[in-house]
Amino acid sequence: MPYRHSTIGLPGRLSVRPQPNHPTDSPRGIAASTLDGLLYGAGDALIGINPATDSLPALVGLLHLMDELITRVRAAAEQHRGGVHRA
Repeated sequence: MPYRHSTIGLPGRLSVRPQPNHPTDSPRGIAASTLDGLLYGAGDALIGINPATDSLPALVGLLHLMDELITRVRAAAEQHRGGVHRA
């Protein structure tokens, strides 16, 4: 079943799941890793973040970062955090 804003899961579609991580949850490091994954141009992307810390403010900051990055580069992407899908 495809995700709401992408063609992931549809027949004949190519997609990837970049999982940008950084040992200290550096927003700059995670953004660089995300862009690296998107630049392969492998179709729609479901971006998964696994934070290194349990800090709620850090997680909220990373989710906002991903929203901004996806919007800014007009990526055919959604983000996924742990077992919770954000569309």
